Amino acid sequence: MNRNDMTFADIEISNRLEKIDHVLFKIEKLVDWEAINKLLEQTDYRNSSYYGRDCYDPTKMFRVMIAQRYYNLSDREMEIQLLANFIVLKFCKFSMQDQIPDYTTICRWRKHFMEFEVFQEAFDEIINQLANLGIGIKNSIIIDATITESYSRPKKIETIDIEPTGDEPLQEQPQVTLTIEESKDPDARWIKKGKKCVYGYKAHTSTNKDGLINGMVTTPANVYDGNMLQTIVDKVSPKHKIGLYADKGYDSKSNRDFLNSKNIEDYIMRKKNLKQLVEEDRVNRNKNISSERYVVERTFGSLKSTLGFGKSKYVGLRKTHNYNILGAMLFNLIRSISIL
Repeated sequence: MNRNDMTFADIEISNRLEKIDHVLFKIEKLVDWEAINKLLEQTDYRNSSYYGRDCYDPTKMFRVMIAQRYYNLSDREMEIQLLANFIVLKFCKFSMQDQIPDYTTICRWRKHFMEFEVFQEAFDEIINQLANLGIGIKNSIIIDATITESYSRPKKIETIDIEPTGDEPLQEQPQVTLTIEESKDPDARWIKKGKKCVYGYKAHTSTNKDGLINGMVTTPANVYDGNMLQTIVDKVSPKHKIGLYADKGYDSKSNRDFLNSKNIEDYIMRKKNLKQLVEEDRVNRNKNISSERYVVERTFGSLKSTLGFGKSKYVGLRKTHNYNILGAMLFNLIRSISIL
């Protein structure tokens, strides 16, 4: 929004907001938006024969997605923020006289961006931008997985007590079992974590030693962590020789052979195996690796406490992955602000 296009109300609001040191305004300054604009050109409805209620500037709508993910809002809640929150309005580059997209428009634009893999491409673009700023985001690989609970639940069974009527004794009343069908996420799966059973997905994640996320793959929750090491490494695609840190769940001959073939230093914690290491050496090795590997756990804690990473707001693997990857991109930007 050019200053010449601003109303007096826009100018007054902008002047007041300049006194606020908000994280969205810091992101505004950190990101190279020209590169983002080029990435979004393919999604611009104004370049096609279609012209209607979705013909907003795609950069503005992408900013809407960023602000929505930052506050972890539903589409209806985001519409309210665009109407009432001047910080969001300014970050998304809407003027007071602009028509604000409603919640259905926000939903359609998200699907539109997903069709063009915008969120994944934006994540990769931000990694490149951070690297150009001197942050070695691919200088190491520390991998682990965290669970993202599904937005919906499968069907469940409820036991209903029948209230006695008239002179019927209470103990003779039967119970009725009802199967209640709730909206089910067809891509999600069950997993037992400790004593808790969770229905959802796993975000298989790689960070560097600063905790910045350099790769992420989302799968159903029942996919074994150790089977995803090679996929994560290919996703990160390191250009130089680096080390990979992981817990015992990733310790397998196939994974060790793979790292050797990629010229990646193996810092996977070892399972108990008398043929490989004597117990004292194994314990010491694992302790040293653990002192480096904890960073990924810290990242998961921050993602869940600040960006609502523990539960998806959408149904389906593809939507959940885009929810996760947008959250990862935001995390990298917020973390990089403090690093820089």
